[in-house]
Amino acid sequence: MLEPVKRKIIMLNPMARIIQASREILIDNNVPELGGLMYVFILATVIMIIGYSLFKKQEGFFVEKI
Repeated sequence: MLEPVKRKIIMLNPMARIIQASREILIDNNVPELGGLMYVFILATVIMIIGYSLFKKQEGFFVEKI
């Protein structure tokens, strides 16, 4: 098993929480922890808002940069 410090660092990755929730549902037949799923949802929402605002800011020049 992983040391608690390493586990906390790994769990900062949102994909690790999604994989853990999938394992709990499919293998353990348990309902995943709501806090972990909320972390992923909030982080994804924040990243989407930042990405959308940056895209809107650069929208006129986006095609030229590609």
